[in-house]
Parts: sequence; structure tokens; C-alpha cells
Amino acid sequence: MPTRSLTNQYVKKFYDKRVRELGDYTHHRWFSSPSAINDYKETERTLRKALKTGIGEALEIGPGGGIWTELLTSYASSIHLIDQSEEMLLQAKKCLERFSNITMELSDFVQSEISRQYDSVISIRAFEYFDDHKKAIQKIHSSLKSGGRVILVTKNPEYISWNKGEDPDVIHSGRIGRKQMVALLQESGFAIEAVYPAVIKWKLRYFISRLLSRFFHELLLIFGGMNSLPFLSYFVESYLYLARKP
Repeated sequence: MPTRSLTNQYVKKFYDKRVRELGDYTHHRWFSSPSAINDYKETERTLRKALKTGIGEALEIGPGGGIWTELLTSYASSIHLIDQSEEMLLQAKKCLERFSNITMELSDFVQSEISRQYDSVISIRAFEYFDDHKKAIQKIHSSLKSGGRVILVTKNPEYISWNKGEDPDVIHSGRIGRKQMVALLQESGFAIEAVYPAVIKWKLRYFISRLLSRFFHELLLIFGGMNSLPFLSYFVESYLYLARKP
């Protein structure tokens, strides 16, 4: 097991250091290899399906370098960003400076004072870094207007690449499974609207594998996720959860 426990402060320090070392974090994560590009394309495809009805006045938690915020602007009237990593927000500011309907806040979301409610709350590949999942979901719930929606993309601990006989490192120790995530949302008062595989991965260094991954991913989105398929979760690197506050 990891010798340290995952805390929000640990995540902040980890990513401040990581971004300083890498420089262009967005390129490194999403465009530095065929596999990374595949991750980007599949995540984008899944997000567009969830975003098609619009998101109105939105709150984005953990925007990182702003790569997904750019996509969200096409569906939002305004977006407020909250990230506890100063280095990440600096990259987001550079990426998004041309948009006049975006505001930014350096803060730990769970500890922050949310003075208003939003039409949508969105968090893409950041939820697994909260040290208290239940508290984070409850805060998201209280940050939404009645009828508002939450869109969460978060990593899947059942994905086969994570299970190679080694314990996860600290930064990845907060991943939450699909059934547990659905239960957490429901227990916190949300109605589940959809669960989609956000990224399907299997030997993506091979071109033919990437083509098959794309075909299968598009098929899953067309048929609503098909999450009851045997063994599917072993090939899903991350899921998108779409839920509504009644």
C-alpha cells in the first residue's frame, strides 16, 4: 500500500511540482503519443454527447490547463473555474485568455465558499483526487440549482492496466469504481441519467487496436454505454457520469 495517504494538499503539491517540471502539461498529457491522442479524442467524443443540451452557467472543478474548458465554452453562457493548483491555473489562464465569459479561482473546492448555484457542475479527471468523495459530492449537490446537472469524468480502478500486481501510487489511490460512483451519487440525492465509457484502452500502441477502440467506443455511446457487458470495465480507463439534481 502507499506509505502516504491521499489528501487534497498532497494533490496540490504534486501537480504544482509536476507542471513546473513538464512545462506544457496539456501537450504531455493529451498530445505526446498516439495513445494520449486517442484518450483525448475519446474523451472529447463522450463529452460532446453529454454536453449536447447545453450547460448554461457552469462551474468547472479542477480544469487543469484548460484543455476541456475550451470545449465547454461552446455549450456554456459562462464558466467559473476552481483549481487548487496555482501552476495549473497559470496554464489555464494562458490557454483561455481570449474568452471573456470565464472567471478563475485558486481554491480547494471542498473548503471554498460557493456563494451561488449553477446550472451545471463539471469535473473532468479530477474527482479521484478528492480525499473525501462523499463530502465532494455533497458540495457539488449544494452548488447546483434544482434541475441542474453534474458531469463527472473520473478514472476507473478496475481498468486492467492498473492491476499488474502492484499497489497504486498515492496520487492514483482515490479512484472509484462505477457501481460505487453510481451509489454515491444516488445517496447524495442525484438521479442518474447516463454512464458512458469515456476512454476505452487496449494495446493502443498498435494502429489497428486504436481503430478497433474507436469503433467500439462509438458503438457504446450510440447504445447508451452498455455497461452490463461482461468484462467491459476491465478495458474502460475512465467513465463519464451524468446526473441531475431533482
